[in-house]
Amino acid sequence: ARAKERIRVVFEEVTLQKGDVSCLNRADLIKVHDGRNEGSPAITVLCDEGASLEVLSTGSDLYIEFVANSESPGQGFKATFQFQSVDLGSTSDPPFVDSGRLNSNMVAVGSNSDHK
Repeated sequence: ARAKERIRVVFEEVTLQKGDVSCLNRADLIKVHDGRNEGSPAITVLCDEGASLEVLSTGSDLYIEFVANSESPGQGFKATFQFQSVDLGSTSDPPFVDSGRLNSNMVAVGSNSDHK
């Protein structure tokens, strides 16, 4: 995202290899970091199945780490992303200005709209 924007990702579908209840010892997982790289603080870790999970960055960077190391990994994930303008003086949610789709192949297809 650009300066003064944050990133919203909605995981529409997550299907990873099943395992124990904890994500600690999973071979397949998705870790979302609030920053530029894997050293940034983790916002969430996904390691099973689910849908409609929303993640929102605090700034203009969001790093998604997808690990598939099991012998029979799941299907992966589908997600959408949007770049949101941050207006510190507003009490309502700012409009989303850019959007696109992600999947576990890590291919992003985005679209841009004019800023107003």
